[in-house]
Amino acid sequence: MKDPFPTRPLLSVIGRDFLGFLVLCGISLLAGLLINALREKPLPLVYQPPLERIRKSLAARSQPGAEMAEPAPSWTGGKKGAGAEMVGKKGTGAAVPRPHTAGNAQSSSREISPQDLRMAMGKPGLVVLDARPRDFYELKHIAGARNLSRERLEEDFNRLYPVLSDPSVKQIVVYCANATCEDSRIVAAALSELGFGPMFVLKDGWAEWEAAGLPVERQ
Repeated sequence: MKDPFPTRPLLSVIGRDFLGFLVLCGISLLAGLLINALREKPLPLVYQPPLERIRKSLAARSQPGAEMAEPAPSWTGGKKGAGAEMVGKKGTGAAVPRPHTAGNAQSSSREISPQDLRMAMGKPGLVVLDARPRDFYELKHIAGARNLSRERLEEDFNRLYPVLSDPSVKQIVVYCANATCEDSRIVAAALSELGFGPMFVLKDGWAEWEAAGLPVERQ
């Protein structure tokens, strides 16, 4: 009596289907790589943290022939060990911040009270950064603040690089939602590690500023 379910033909069909599946996967992979290569800004094939991508972006700015979005500064801000030393030679592209030597970047940022920040507003050399998501920033923010959110760190940093690297900057203040929000400290630590500063974090954040009736504005 013949076997109604022959084994070999069944295995042959499974093997043929599996081979076809592998071929389709290979074609899809090649098509995806080709489409990505043709993009204006190809996606990285290997994930890199935003801070690492920013470091590479800064290094590229210092290469000879790199386009300069702003004058190449050469300065040391604040006191020794607290500021950001900008290094670069004339004609070699934008200057690149020399990173702090401190082991813990978060230790290089200090707190500033809303009242002290209010007194500093309007003075030259102050940059205020809102680390909250863009939607919250556009709804309402500290007057004169710029949005450098934790969730869009790389994109916002590249947009604000001409401001942050300006030689007139003497103090950078970062804030987020409230006293329990860590975004401001994360952004301040990242900027400090990249060599920008002196860095300050607004005590109790946006909630305390708004509650005190201090100047705000909408996008």
